[in-house]
Amino acid sequence: MMRLFHWAAAALLLLCGWLTGSAFQVRTEQHILQLQRTVELLQRIRQEIAYRRLDLEQLQRCLVQEKLLESAARYGKSPYGQHLKNVADDKLQY
Repeated sequence: MMRLFHWAAAALLLLCGWLTGSAFQVRTEQHILQLQRTVELLQRIRQEIAYRRLDLEQLQRCLVQEKLLESAARYGKSPYGQHLKNVADDKLQY
């Protein structure tokens, strides 16, 4: 009778170990999946930042050009006014 209990206990121990290993594997897979989702989200955020940075740079260029043209109009046909107009038209770099 004791041998039967020893065999049953050994079988239960193996079963519990297997179930514990399986649960650990499931948690590990879930953790890896969450990490992958986080990496994908960070990549999308980085792309969005790059897109918005380009958009802001274009807006800044337009505003600078607009201000340069306003200043050029204020100085009229003077050499400085012509210089500002050339810079605004990308004929010269400032």
